[in-house]
Amino acid sequence: MNRIGGKLNMKRTLTVTTWAALLLAQASFAATTDSWTANNRAPSVYGPEIDNSNFYTTPSSVPRGALITSVSWDVGLYMNGATAQFFKICYATRYGTAYDLCEDISSRRTGTSISFKGLDAQGKFKITGFLYGGTYPVYPSHRNAITVGYAH
Repeated sequence: MNRIGGKLNMKRTLTVTTWAALLLAQASFAATTDSWTANNRAPSVYGPEIDNSNFYTTPSSVPRGALITSVSWDVGLYMNGATAQFFKICYATRYGTAYDLCEDISSRRTGTSISFKGLDAQGKFKITGFLYGGTYPVYPSHRNAITVGYAH
């Protein structure tokens, strides 16, 4: 502690101590970010109004304790004359079988979302399409891609 004119300079000591503590706290909370990407051929569809899904398994390189920061996608359309095409991205926990947390992406075939932010990055995803009208079966040549960003 510094003495100025016989008095302790507590304000200066407190400011320096607070600044040092903030720097240390920031360094200890700095997270490493990474991502994984999968690009699968869209599934064949054998009739209208049937769910058709691409399943994406998280790579084993994603560390335990990592949390999702964002999810991006690029989903192609089926060229079978369908009158409407709806798509959603769904999440299931690492050991779960229910893909019950979903986001409708029908109006954004390409995009990024933070709807899954904070969830376990070792979970898994699927992109599901639902078609109305058109001719079947349809064997697509387009691909559906997903990128999952995470911090650990």
